[in-house]
Amino acid sequence: MADAGLRRRAVLAAGALVTPRDPELSAGLVCVEVAGHDPADVVEHLLGERIVASVTPYREAYVRFGTSIVTTPEQVDAAVEAVAGLAGERDGMSELGARLI
Repeated sequence: MADAGLRRRAVLAAGALVTPRDPELSAGLVCVEVAGHDPADVVEHLLGERIVASVTPYREAYVRFGTSIVTTPEQVDAAVEAVAGLAGERDGMSELGARLI
């Protein structure tokens, strides 16, 4: 599933996955914290790259991705690459992404 690939790879890109890893406790939403960046700024940056995300409406705000059956591996790659770029960890993501999705 796209959300499982995004979940695993979000840890590599952002370093802080907020979504529970247990599939019994989560669905197609993946929430991450991008160190050193305000979630609203991250969402605005992603939108500029044609990647749709939102900010969670909770006291602790996070970047939230919603995957579905129509989310392609290429879209997951683009989201991970964009987040990795913001986190300053872009190097090596293509190789890692190919192994994890």
